[in-house]
Amino acid sequence: MERSAAIQGASFEVARRRTEITGGLSAGLVELLVTAGVWSPAEALSHVPRLATDLDRCGVLEYLVPLLPADLLPSALAAAASVDEEWQRAELLEGLAPHVPVETLAIAAAFGDEELRTGTMVKLAPHLPPEQLDEVLAAVLAAPATGWELRRLAPYLPADRLRTVLDAALSISAPFWRGAALADLAPLLPPDLRAGALDAAYAITDPDPRSRALLGLVPHLAAHERATAVEAALTAAAAIPFEHARFERLTALMPYLPAHLHGRTLAALDDFAPAGSRAAAVVAFAPYLEPDLRTAVLRQALADTMTTAPGSARVARLLLLLPHLPDDACAAARRQALADATTLADDDLTASVEWPGLGRVKLLTHVIPHLPPDEQAVVVVRTFAAALAITDPGARGEAMTKLLPHLPERDRDTALHLAVTGTRAIRRDLWRARELLALAEYRPAEVLAEAVEVPGESWRAHLLAELPIPPDLLPGALAAAVAITSPYWRTVALAGLVPHLPPDLRSQALDAAVAVLSSA
Repeated sequence: MERSAAIQGASFEVARRRTEITGGLSAGLVELLVTAGVWSPAEALSHVPRLATDLDRCGVLEYLVPLLPADLLPSALAAAASVDEEWQRAELLEGLAPHVPVETLAIAAAFGDEELRTGTMVKLAPHLPPEQLDEVLAAVLAAPATGWELRRLAPYLPADRLRTVLDAALSISAPFWRGAALADLAPLLPPDLRAGALDAAYAITDPDPRSRALLGLVPHLAAHERATAVEAALTAAAAIPFEHARFERLTALMPYLPAHLHGRTLAALDDFAPAGSRAAAVVAFAPYLEPDLRTAVLRQALADTMTTAPGSARVARLLLLLPHLPDDACAAARRQALADATTLADDDLTASVEWPGLGRVKLLTHVIPHLPPDEQAVVVVRTFAAALAITDPGARGEAMTKLLPHLPERDRDTALHLAVTGTRAIRRDLWRARELLALAEYRPAEVLAEAVEVPGESWRAHLLAELPIPPDLLPGALAAAVAITSPYWRTVALAGLVPHLPPDLRSQALDAAVAVLSSA
């Protein structure tokens, strides 16, 4: 029995936001009673006002609408329109749109917040009939022109509306947004409109949006236009003052550049900091370069990286370069990465300032896969010893989880036990729950034992609902769910457990759920 993603998501969000529950039903209880046949979808709809939070109401309505007869859909939509927060209403409408597109559009069109109104109407567009799309287009054209909504609406519009869309894009005053709109519209435009878009791209003087617009158009141009546009895009991209943006644009251009322009592209990396984007750019460029040039560029990138200060960042860049280097250079990079990861001071390692030792173990787990098999075994033993030496139990458990895929069988039991018990030291229940869920497949009994000890009932319920629990442990899990004092969170746990219970336990779980309903 597959659970509703909308209802699971609602329960998770209520827990994550630490919503105070002062009464009312959970979305999980509604799902449980409907799937068990205790309530029909129509009966469940009548209980929507009794739900504890708007998150629950949204989850239940998204779950129920596909199950309701047509004559009850207006009631469901009225309930959707009554959700207090417009942003929550907007998210709900996206979930309802595949089933009642026209009606959800009417609710979205009444939003008071203009940005949320147009954004939501655009998100509904994939589900709307053609006659409704003009209403969405009119709303977008009336909104402040950034082109964001225009770019997302365009793929769903009929071809005879594209001229209107292009005219709107060309009227955007900010070059950044105009360039983005031209780039996104390029694949949709017929040749006669593409020519106007290309002229508009050449007319942009700011190098960032100019290169973006030209890059978007390049794949769709005829050969005689493409050569000129590619070179213009390269010139503009090389002039972008911000290193990260320049890197992204140059990398995206590489598949379209002829070999004679590769030198110019590499020259645009000259002022990239060796500790910044240069290694990543070289790796991205390498597949497109001629073999001799590729080898020379990669060797230079390695030499530049070796001259930067030791630290976690240098190890990361060495590992990035490793798969692309020739054998002799690869061996040198591997040796340096291992030496750095082994010898760096704790202050130079991410996560080690607060939890000494954890950063080194995490860094070594990234290095280990790149080592030859015989060296891997030695480094794994040393790394395991370093993980055992971490004094903070939570940090030690995290280290064991990271190291687990590399450990030999003889050490796995110890590592798993320390990882599971180490979750007790994790201060936030959300993080503790995530760690336990990650470990559940390896140690289900131990994880369940830890789950029922999580102090917060919301995350205890979430774990009982989400953990993959073996059949022999289900009676204990059900007992733990029934023992939750909050009726709301008790039913969240029961809803997650019921699909996996055998008939006798399922009957007990339903009795417990109905008891909550009777006392609510």
